[in-house]
Formats: sequence, structure tokens, C-alpha cells
Amino acid sequence: MSQQIIDQLSVHLPDGQAIRLGLSPDRPERVKEYLDEADRLVSQLPRPVQRQAYILCYQLLLETICDCCVPVHWRRLCMDHIYRPLLALGRLARSQQQRQAVRRCYREVSVLSNYFL
Repeated sequence: MSQQIIDQLSVHLPDGQAIRLGLSPDRPERVKEYLDEADRLVSQLPRPVQRQAYILCYQLLLETICDCCVPVHWRRLCMDHIYRPLLALGRLARSQQQRQAVRRCYREVSVLSNYFL
């Protein structure tokens, strides 16, 4: 059931691919709009599905940051916004394991951003 919802989120968040590839580097507001739409879509969903959706957003932004084919200013913009899904994941974390996973994500961003930016 939750996979169906995640698939629907991918359909309803069409800007994801444009963000991932940096197709509109002159429209930085697209990243904020993408994350706002993700927040709106998942707000009424069960907590596990919310976590999955925010993990997808985090992964999309992290992959963009690490892609040297994407313009540097776009990757930096994604770096500036990656805190949003991470903060949401932190709020949704209930177990020690989930909190550790969020901390690992923060470390991953820290290490990879120093390498790619």
C-alpha cells in the first residue's frame, strides 16, 4: 500500500526530474516549490509513508549535489534546501534506530558536500 502512495507522489511531483538534472538553473524557486508540494502531499499520510517520501526528497537532492554534470550553483541551491527533508525526518523519528539513520544522513551530506562542492 505505501509503495502505491510513493509511486503516486512521484507522479504528482513532476519537478523532481527537472531538479535532479538541473534543467532550469535560472529558476531557483523550483526547489522550494518541489519541497512545498511534497510537504503538502504527505501531510495527511501515515508516518511511515511520510518518512519514505522525505527520504526520496533527501536522496534526490543529495544525488543532485553529487552530480558534477549539474551546474555548481544549482548543486549549491540543493545543498541549501536539503535541510528540509532532513528536519522532517528528524521530527518523524520515533526510535533510536530512526534517529541514528537521520544522523547518518547529516554526516553523509557533510562529507559528500565537502567533496563535490
